[in-house]
Amino acid sequence: RGHNERAVHLLDESLAAHRDLGDQWRIASVIEALAEVATMRGRAKHAAFLVGAASAVREAIGAPVPPCEAVELDACVASLRKTLDRRIFTKAWEAGSKAPLHAVAEGYPVGA
Repeated sequence: RGHNERAVHLLDESLAAHRDLGDQWRIASVIEALAEVATMRGRAKHAAFLVGAASAVREAIGAPVPPCEAVELDACVASLRKTLDRRIFTKAWEAGSKAPLHAVAEGYPVGA
């Protein structure tokens, strides 16, 4: 709704709370939401990094993206693939998938 800064703030708070609770499933969902906001803000490399991080969390716990979240995430990833060169997308995704969770939660810089 155009309140991207507020969304980031609230999502950061949510991420911290779920991290404190150890709720990996919700951590992945919040990181994906942060990726969607980053995409809206024109931070495509950072968004690809975040999607890679969320994917790694989901893979580690064996939890797929819930169907109610899949449409928005798929649209976000499709947008990123159109925006970014394939190598840059892959590099950012892989960096996210290897980043420790605390680095993702602290807004680990990816150069964009």
